[in-house]
Amino acid sequence: MKKLACLLSLLLICACGPIYDTQYRYETPPTAEGKICASSCIDKLNTCSANCKTEEANCRHIKSLEAKNAYLEYVNERQRKGEKVKKSQSDFEYYGSCSNSCQDDCENVHRICHSTCGGNVVEHRTCTAFCNQQ
Repeated sequence: MKKLACLLSLLLICACGPIYDTQYRYETPPTAEGKICASSCIDKLNTCSANCKTEEANCRHIKSLEAKNAYLEYVNERQRKGEKVKKSQSDFEYYGSCSNSCQDDCENVHRICHSTCGGNVVEHRTCTAFCNQQ
């Protein structure tokens, strides 16, 4: 069984293609108007990012309340049946849906905004994992 698990793990690792990290370099627009415009893009990015953080914090708060309610229902049900409580509130917590692509969307809009202002956005991709599997 141990050999099978190792074999499956190896197959999964080998099946993965390369993983890349993308970095962006922003070249300033050449005109004064373009520089002012690019500055407003940064302000919009900061506002968008702050809204994302608020949205995620609100989501996490709601999920925490939902987990608390689910846990209390579980405890009441177990006590009603005379059974031992085996789980904790953390067993009911799931925040996966709170991590969304909001920040990625903000950054995409920022790149478009910067380009529209006359600046250049230079993309640089670097392979970070499974690089030899091309």
